[in-house]
Amino acid sequence: YLTAEDLLEKQIVSKQEIKDAYELEKQAFDIPEKRNIDQIFFDDEETAKSALFSKPTKLLSFENIIKERNLQKDDVSLGEITMAELSLEAGNQLFSVSKNSVVGPIKTDLGFALYRVNEIMPAVVKTLTEEYDNIKKTISLAKVEEELSEIIEFANDEMAGGLSLEEVAKSTGMTFGKLDIHAEANLPEFTKSISFKEMLKSAKNYASDVQFDESGGIFSIRLDGIVDPFVKDFDSVKDLAKQKLLSK
Repeated sequence: YLTAEDLLEKQIVSKQEIKDAYELEKQAFDIPEKRNIDQIFFDDEETAKSALFSKPTKLLSFENIIKERNLQKDDVSLGEITMAELSLEAGNQLFSVSKNSVVGPIKTDLGFALYRVNEIMPAVVKTLTEEYDNIKKTISLAKVEEELSEIIEFANDEMAGGLSLEEVAKSTGMTFGKLDIHAEANLPEFTKSISFKEMLKSAKNYASDVQFDESGGIFSIRLDGIVDPFVKDFDSVKDLAKQKLLSK
C-alpha cells in the first residue's frame, strides 16, 4: 500500500505555480459582501407606502405586515444574497443602508416590494499570502493523485508481465507487508476502508490489481493462506493461563 500522505511532503511546488493558481481562481478568494434580506410584495405602490407607514417605525411596520398576512420566515426570506443578485435599483438601495433598515417600495416584475436588511456579511478578500499554504497543499495533492495514478498503471502492467507483489513494491516505493487478519487483529487504518474489505472478500493467491481506496491511497492484496478455526488443546490453554497468572 501507499498513502497520499506518504508522497505529500515529497512534492515540489514552485512559487510561480502557487501564484498562477491564485490568479486563476482569484474570484473564489474575493468573496463579495452579502446581506440577509426579507421581502414583501404589494400589488401597487400606494398600498405598499400605506403599509410601510402604518406603525411608528418602518421596522415595526414590516413586522406588522408579516403578522397581518400570517407569513412565515420562508415566505419572505431571500436568504444571504449579493448585490449582483438584485436589480440595479434594489441592489443600490439595499447595499447602502445599515442593518435592520427597511427599504422600498421598489417596483419589480412581481409588483412593488418592501425589503428588510437583517444581517450584513462584509466582503472578504483573501490575499495570496493568506492562502499560500492552502494553495500549495491543493497543488501538492493534485500532484500526488497524478503520481499515484502513474504508479497504479506501472504496477499493474508489471504484475501482468510476471513481477511479484514484493518486486513491484520495491520498484514503486509502496510498502509491502503481511497481515494476519482475524476478529481480534489490530490492523492498520487503510484496511478499514470499504474498498479494502470488498477486495479482501474476493482475494486470490495472486496479487490483485492496484487501486485507489477512499482515502486517496493505493493498495493491492494477495491471499497467502487461510487458517481454519480450531480449538486449542487443553495443555496449551492450561500453560497459557498459567503464564498469564504468574505474570500478574
